[in-house]
Amino acid sequence: MDNQLIVFENGIVPVYQNDSKEQVVSARELHEKLQSKQQFANWVQNRIESYGFIEGEEFLIILLKTQDGGRPRKEYYFKLDAAKEIAMVENNIQGRNIRKYFIAVEKKARTIVSLPQTLPEALRFAADLAEKLDQQKPLVAFAETCAASQDSILVRELAKLMSKHGINTGEHRLYRILRAWKMIFPRSTEPYQEYIDRGYFEVVQMAKEIAGDTRLFKTTRVTPKGQIYIINRLKSELALPSTGTD
Repeated sequence: MDNQLIVFENGIVPVYQNDSKEQVVSARELHEKLQSKQQFANWVQNRIESYGFIEGEEFLIILLKTQDGGRPRKEYYFKLDAAKEIAMVENNIQGRNIRKYFIAVEKKARTIVSLPQTLPEALRFAADLAEKLDQQKPLVAFAETCAASQDSILVRELAKLMSKHGINTGEHRLYRILRAWKMIFPRSTEPYQEYIDRGYFEVVQMAKEIAGDTRLFKTTRVTPKGQIYIINRLKSELALPSTGTD
């Protein structure tokens, strides 16, 4: 990450942008505005480990020079999606207000389109667009596969299938997306009743013998209809046409 950051939005929490046009939030400043009572070093490590954030995908680390010329200081910056999730799980008014602010900043960033001004810029823009469309093809193909399926599958299996079709994700990351969409309860694998009623999930009760005792477990499975919904929602965020559902 480039150390040269500019302020993109100076609201409740400053949102910065680097030369790669990434919007990031200082973990230290977010910690302060959320008014967490936990020491910052413990807080940031807890958030990264608890939610499985991956460096380079959900957060970035930069080394800042100190004024006395000593050892550089390590600073954490969360990307907006991760920052929104952190604000949401605080479960207080301040956290909710900050999350709404981040959503507004995200919308602003999406509306800012940098149009090419020269021929080389136009050629680069066209090449980037073609590359992006090529990367999105697996998402379309996978949605069509889900539409033809008759089987309910585990979230873990859905994440693996997505990865095989070129959609880079994993079980933990997919669960974070579903929680952010409020389809799955926070810190749980159980779906909200609303989405069970819609036919997107099935909750199956299974018996398992452990040390001679029979215990009951609930397992969440994604129905074909739910698979299509999740893929279509991902596609809508990428401004792609949807595959029929409902």
